[in-house]
Amino acid sequence: MRGIEREERCGFDSLEALNAWFDGWTNTLEASGFIVWEYDLPDWAARVGRMGQVVFNAKEAVRVGSSPWVPEQLELFA
Repeated sequence: MRGIEREERCGFDSLEALNAWFDGWTNTLEASGFIVWEYDLPDWAARVGRMGQVVFNAKEAVRVGSSPWVPEQLELFA
């Protein structure tokens, strides 16, 4: 995904991707008061990785909301 510029921020394209990325750290993050921030931005202002990670231009993002993170239990066997 290249480097991260000063005006860029990191995130995920879905709650599923966020939960998968932090699998194994869910209790620690929840206990520390981890907050999920949601943004709306044009597609051209973001780069998306294979696992749903996103690097986006903060100047182009509009905050939609925020909430305490409630981790999902990932399904081990589908």
